[in-house]
Amino acid sequence: MIAGGPSSASSALRSSPSCERNREALGRVLETWLTPGTLLEVGSGTGQHAAYLIDRLDGVLWQPSDRIPDHGSINGWAATAEAADRVLPALALDA
Repeated sequence: MIAGGPSSASSALRSSPSCERNREALGRVLETWLTPGTLLEVGSGTGQHAAYLIDRLDGVLWQPSDRIPDHGSINGWAATAEAADRVLPALALDA
């Protein structure tokens, strides 16, 4: 689980203050309503939500997506999760 963000060795990871503020509330809602399966996150941004929430959501396979320039941060955050094997590589979506 993410506690305070990435180490200095992971300086390429972007950080979002809004994610830090809303991840607990979002996690509570998702734990209540999600059933096992694949979740497509549209507009994954920094990747922090996937990294934090996947550790709380048993049976979920997380598919982050965003513009290609964001993939480094998204995939980097995913690698920090305990359940990193349930976060797929970022999918390119740019509408």
